[in-house]
Amino acid sequence: MAQLTHSQFEPATLPCRACGQPVEAEVWIIVDVDERPDLLARLQSGALHDFACPGCGHVATLNAPLLIYRPGAEPPLLFSPAHGGDPAQHEEQATALLGLFREGIGDDWRDEWLAHGLTGVARAALSVVLGDDPATAAALATAHAADEEVSPEVRGALETIIRTLAAEGLRIQTAEDLQHALESRPELKTRLAAALAMNNN
Repeated sequence: MAQLTHSQFEPATLPCRACGQPVEAEVWIIVDVDERPDLLARLQSGALHDFACPGCGHVATLNAPLLIYRPGAEPPLLFSPAHGGDPAQHEEQATALLGLFREGIGDDWRDEWLAHGLTGVARAALSVVLGDDPATAAALATAHAADEEVSPEVRGALETIIRTLAAEGLRIQTAEDLQHALESRPELKTRLAAALAMNNN
């Protein structure tokens, strides 16, 4: 385990799937976005866990859980589970990463960061969540405060809806704003309803 202030990675040596040559990798498992803007950029492009073989150039994506710390943002901690696995495995991953983070941050830790639980974000949705759109951030914060158990499907649907509305010039700051906007857009309302139905199954 290597630690650079709050951000942490696990060094790994893996055989290239194309040519078999060993590939040295830094598998980031905790990222402080203020401390490492370079890693934030890789997160936003979806390439944080992409590694290229120095021999043949083949690019592989490693499957690893990730804890993201966003000082000053709401919520400040985001967890993106590894692909696959079940809720129990995801919870185990989150607990382990939170333990490492708390140990690394020491006296700067604040219990209120988890007052509403730990927000989970599907890997495919991270680029949206970590973007600079305040409307998206407000909607996610609203959804998070209203329901600690928002699923990746619901969160992904919300993000898509917020982006669509933002492209039309509508800013969503509260749950009421979202409700009013959906009343005149049945296709978006249906999309959210379908995601909520999946969440309840």
